Amino acid sequence: MTYQQMPFTPFLIAVILLDLTAVIWLWVRYRNRWNGRMSAILLLEVALWMFGNLLLISIPDVQSQLLALKIIYTAVVFVPATWLLWTYSFISLEDDWSPTTYLFFFGSSLFFLVMAWTNDVHNLFWRSPRLESFDTYLILVIERGPLFWVFILYAFACVFYSLYLLGRYFYKTRSFYNWQITSLMAAMFFPALLAFADAVYIKKPIDLSPIFLGTFTLGLFALSLSTRGRRLAPIVYNRILEYMPDALIVLDAQHCIRELSKSAEKLLQGDRSTLLGLPLSSVWTVETHYLERLLADEEVSFELQLPIDEQVCTFHVQTGLIYAPEGNLFARLILFRDMTEHHQILERLRESEERYVLAARGASAGLFDWDLRTNTIFYAPRWKTMLGYTESEISDSPNEWFWRVHPDDRPALKTAITEHLAGKTDYMESEYRIRHKSGSYLWMWCRAQALRTPEGQAYRLAGSQTDITERKRIEEALRFEAEHDPLTRLPNRNKFMQRLREEFERAQQNPMYSYAVVFIDLDRFKLINDTMGHTFGDELLKLVAQRLQHYIQWDMMLARFGGDEFVVLITGSDAIQRAMHLGSVLVRAFQQPFTYQGHTFHFTLSMGIAPATLSAPEDVLRNADLALYRAKEQGGGRFAVFDETLFRNATMRLQLENALREALAHQDLEIYFQPIVRLSTGRLVGFEVLVRWHHPEYGFIPPSRFIPIAEEMGLVSEIDHYVLSSALATLARWHHLYPSSPPIWIAVNFSGQEFQTPGFARSIRNLLRTHGVRPEDLHIEITERVLLQRTQEAIEEITALERLGVPFYIDDFGTGYSSLSYLHRFNISGLKIDRSFVQNTPHSPSTQTLVRAIVAMAHALEIAVVVEGVETVEQMTLLRAMGCEYGQGYFFGRPLKEQEAEEWLAQGRHTFPIDESTASNAG
Repeated sequence: MTYQQMPFTPFLIAVILLDLTAVIWLWVRYRNRWNGRMSAILLLEVALWMFGNLLLISIPDVQSQLLALKIIYTAVVFVPATWLLWTYSFISLEDDWSPTTYLFFFGSSLFFLVMAWTNDVHNLFWRSPRLESFDTYLILVIERGPLFWVFILYAFACVFYSLYLLGRYFYKTRSFYNWQITSLMAAMFFPALLAFADAVYIKKPIDLSPIFLGTFTLGLFALSLSTRGRRLAPIVYNRILEYMPDALIVLDAQHCIRELSKSAEKLLQGDRSTLLGLPLSSVWTVETHYLERLLADEEVSFELQLPIDEQVCTFHVQTGLIYAPEGNLFARLILFRDMTEHHQILERLRESEERYVLAARGASAGLFDWDLRTNTIFYAPRWKTMLGYTESEISDSPNEWFWRVHPDDRPALKTAITEHLAGKTDYMESEYRIRHKSGSYLWMWCRAQALRTPEGQAYRLAGSQTDITERKRIEEALRFEAEHDPLTRLPNRNKFMQRLREEFERAQQNPMYSYAVVFIDLDRFKLINDTMGHTFGDELLKLVAQRLQHYIQWDMMLARFGGDEFVVLITGSDAIQRAMHLGSVLVRAFQQPFTYQGHTFHFTLSMGIAPATLSAPEDVLRNADLALYRAKEQGGGRFAVFDETLFRNATMRLQLENALREALAHQDLEIYFQPIVRLSTGRLVGFEVLVRWHHPEYGFIPPSRFIPIAEEMGLVSEIDHYVLSSALATLARWHHLYPSSPPIWIAVNFSGQEFQTPGFARSIRNLLRTHGVRPEDLHIEITERVLLQRTQEAIEEITALERLGVPFYIDDFGTGYSSLSYLHRFNISGLKIDRSFVQNTPHSPSTQTLVRAIVAMAHALEIAVVVEGVETVEQMTLLRAMGCEYGQGYFFGRPLKEQEAEEWLAQGRHTFPIDESTASNAG
């Protein structure tokens, strides 16, 4: 492929690069503006046009030049429509383009584009392409087709219509945009003229396209810069006309409209483009005499009412005349200011003043108006009558107000006024008591607002005061109800805690100040509620509260904390001594019985006393509660004073509770087995199942310590189930591995709470079936207390277990209740004599007599006897001689772990030496 270079080639390349630079600059800088985007698109089309021309003059080949010609038409067919749309955007009429308009122009462009690229088929754009020599260059020569001249007409129609739009805009806005519009029209007209010459002259002595394209590009680029650099004054002027709220019309000497604001378009009910240049009288239908005044040769001012948007609006009209230097009238300004809202405000103000007068006469509140400049106050008649005075009995002095305010409330009222006058609050609001003429005080709520100068200085204070005495009475009643117990009318828990926190803060600020708390609980009051009913109990609580109040001094606070709990707050440096004295007095006072509805009741108090603490007010209550718990443990009817030991014990107990939950969750409780031996033969008959807890931090914790905690926490059932299930599984395995006749059995001690739980017997039956253990191989040990309670639940569960065939043993026999009626009420299989009897048996004849009596009674009832705590051969020999069937203790063996007990059985240790000659080998 060969190339040829014309003299215009470097210039054309430079113009293309300049054109593309302008495209990039416009797009980056002004792509958010409509005319900026259109400028960039138009310049891009021109760049493509010039690129096609560059190819056309550089490649002397018919096919290549025809391809370049198609590239030229790819740009050229869009230029007219883009140029026209750009013109619309320049004169701010781009919104006039409807979707149909877009479709017509750019659809036409697409049609010409398709026809140009398919010209080889129809030859409607050009035909007979050939290369001819011109000087030393080969130039493409074609014959124009009919479609080409259609396109030329379409293109020049767009160009000349754009020139028409710019010319009309120039005429209507002359003196403002002369330079910009002139530049734009020149940049459009001269390239169009050159393009026309290029179209009609097929074989040119010189190629006019580079000159045409270069002129077009530079002109358009200059236009973009001129658009960016418009003078500020016309732009600001245009913006003022667009945004000013008043309607402004500028007329020339012939009364034609030369300029108008956006608001004036609405007033004249027309569009700017159609109104400019028209006489005012032709576009505005108004009464003749108004129009004559507007067009008079003098400046006038008057009000005019016009219908706007189905509403009659009032306008203040002001005219101004502008004269040329020669003295003749040059222009006329007509300004319409909408006064509708102003008149409405005046009307509302008049109505407001009327309402104020009526309100001042009939309002329940007392109005006042304080003139701060003269320091006088206008008191409305209602303000005076509220206080029982006539019109003439109160002057206009501020002292008439302040002297009547209660001395305790006066500082707060003056502070509220001072802060508001200083601008610290939006309104002055205050509640205070004010003296009535009768001498009583009324509660008033005052609300006022200051009027201020532009500098912010208050010069008036106007407001009202409202009688809120009844509201205060209701609030006080509601506050009393919220802070007092409805039954005893004593302060309630919330009120007490509020006072306690106040005393705590006072003690924090003054190290010499102190206080103490007495926590009071009625012993066994629950029994009265359960037997006599809660209504009866409530009446007794009223009597208790009255008796307590009798001994409470004036500087003490007695409150009901909840249920049958009361609390006393004592203040002063000797608070703890006074609290202990009060405790002694109340203990003696409650030794006297209570009588109600013919019934006499005795119940005592348990009290916990705690001194002030520096940590938190809640800690004082906690300490008093711990002391109360100690008093309860000591039997009640007394008081206890808190010390750090109680706190440490409580903390330790809480830690044990948490540790016990974790031990159950991780199965850290261990099962031990202590041998039970038949004393007559020394043969092993069973094991008592024991549970042990070895904590990694606290060490060994005996059951006597953690079982009561488990009962209070509701975990004892879970422990019993775990122990029984593990023991039955072990026993079943031993029966299989080490059979004996009869089989060994296990004894398990259950908490009394289990027998109060419905389904307890059923759960034991299920466990026996699960592990395949006979009911007679499980001996249940219970205390006498469980049998003596005789609750329906306990009786049902024990009876169910008896029917199942499970033997029952009475544990710790002789240490509990003295009644023996349960021995014939229930099917008891055996008694376990407590170790306290066994220890003293060899050396105490009375103990021996008591043990013989127990054994004789048991044998008479055909009940077996088990003794626990056998540690010496002397004890074993004596108890065997007394007729005790079974024994357990360290003499036979300590409690064994499961593996150790299994080793016993594996070694065949089923018999223990019981003769005195061999007893030294036992254990």
